[in-house]
Amino acid sequence: MRSHVSRGSSRLRNFVGLFAPLLALSAQVGSAQVGDPTVTGGIGSITRTEGGYTLTFVSETDTLTAETAANLQSTFFSVYPQECSTFSTGCATSVTIRVEPTDIDCGTSPNAAACATGPLIQISGPHIATYPEDYDIVAHEAMHVVQADYVSSTECWYWSEGIADVARSRFGLDQTGQSWRLEPAADKTYQDGYGPTAHFLEWIKTSYMQDVTVELDAQLRSNGCPTDEFWEALTTFGVDQLWEQYLAELEPTSSAVASTTAPTVPDETIVSPDATGDGGLIDPGGEGGLSDGTGTWGTGEDDSAWETGEDDSAWETGEDDSAWETGEDDSAWETGEDDGTWETGEDQP
Repeated sequence: MRSHVSRGSSRLRNFVGLFAPLLALSAQVGSAQVGDPTVTGGIGSITRTEGGYTLTFVSETDTLTAETAANLQSTFFSVYPQECSTFSTGCATSVTIRVEPTDIDCGTSPNAAACATGPLIQISGPHIATYPEDYDIVAHEAMHVVQADYVSSTECWYWSEGIADVARSRFGLDQTGQSWRLEPAADKTYQDGYGPTAHFLEWIKTSYMQDVTVELDAQLRSNGCPTDEFWEALTTFGVDQLWEQYLAELEPTSSAVASTTAPTVPDETIVSPDATGDGGLIDPGGEGGLSDGTGTWGTGEDDSAWETGEDDSAWETGEDDSAWETGEDDSAWETGEDDGTWETGEDQP
């Protein structure tokens, strides 16, 4: 009998030893960290708490990669605390992000890439699988969580969406890598929401030294949609007047950005169309000051005015750049009179 017990214990130990790695892996699930493919890639869930905020991350799609899941979670824990401290002291401390197997039915947008309802953020699995670099989408949707206690967000919804894009612009982790940026909106209105509204709000901040986005958020949180009195108290102008000023300042830049064909420029400054195809311009050599992609080169107002020749060696006119077009003061290479007579070969060995 004792021998039988001994053999049974030995078998039990062998059994436990065989499955010990699986048991250890199971034990790790409850405390897994970002990047653990057993809980963040594919279908699964994890709950984490950092800095006083708890995130429940749920994936309902097997197309989600561990890397993308890790980026979504990291973005939340980076941007949400900043949004809360900037805009509200009453943020929800527990938030859920759920990656769905389909696009999101988000009110008037039945096929949305993402949507926030209360403390729940839903993200389209097909969208994030196609654009895995778009993890800063969490910054926009997390701002909607911060906005959950707005008095009114339907009548003037465009301010809510504009503020959310301002938050993404300010706090997002990888704007450059995602080719996402706020663009001038000369062909839109401030009531279009999202990027156009956000760009307008940031312009007011720069032009009037007033962070109107924070003030607007407080207005929407306590009193609802802003009136002209709100804007006049901050800038002395009504919102429509501000929009007219905004468009007036955009006009030169807009006409410049409209052209994506770059003229030939002298020397080493090579300007080429933006590879992303969004109309901006880049300077591969780093010489022309166009790396911000806005490409205000057409106006000459802020990039050496090379087209007008007023402040960049006047190469077009030849008045102050060796007069290479006339040949009057650049070795007269066209005539051959003072450059070794290279054309005739009379002064070459």
